[in-house]
Amino acid sequence: MDPKPIINAPRDGTYILVYHTTHGWVEAHFCPGAWFNTQEGREYDGPVWVIGDSIVQEEVEETPEGFHDGPITHWMTTPGKP
Repeated sequence: MDPKPIINAPRDGTYILVYHTTHGWVEAHFCPGAWFNTQEGREYDGPVWVIGDSIVQEEVEETPEGFHDGPITHWMTTPGKP
């Protein structure tokens, strides 16, 4: 399998393998940011990569130029899945 830069990763909730500079290759999926109503008003919870079964969540910085994925650098499809 050939790792690809994370900038090209699917961001639709598909489970993929990602390379995390601390944890190595782990299964993860992208979760886009969302607005929530709280007692204080509406708050925005930004996008994250959810690693494993929510073992770790890595925040993703959204900018006009695109996403900055922090310690996640590469991705590839999960073995046995298209």
